[in-house]
Amino acid sequence: MKLVFIDESGDAGYVLKNGSSEHLIFAGVIFENEKEALVADLAILRFKEQEKIFGELKYNKLRKSQKERVKNMTRNLKLDVKYYEFDKTKNPIELELYKKCLCNFFKLNETIFKDAKLYIDGKQDKK
Repeated sequence: MKLVFIDESGDAGYVLKNGSSEHLIFAGVIFENEKEALVADLAILRFKEQEKIFGELKYNKLRKSQKERVKNMTRNLKLDVKYYEFDKTKNPIELELYKKCLCNFFKLNETIFKDAKLYIDGKQDKK
């Protein structure tokens, strides 16, 4: 069974001049099975331990040398990544943005997510 880990970047706010992000992005990391996900998880845990990183690993907060290590570490992992990007500067409609983007993300990738175990924002989907 495939495992899909989904997370978002950005926010659903529309007050761009007051700090809201210009984009809302949903990304899914797809593993063909639990073994592949475990290999990735162990590599990430090892990296965080070596770099003394506690809590969530945020790529944009890493130093350049750390980013290179992450790229090298993930290069041979068997995974796929899908994403959906919503540009709030070009689409000024705030109609339940978070739900709309997440639904579009699923629609664009529905064959991949069929019969997959989903984890959204680190929590397993109970359905």
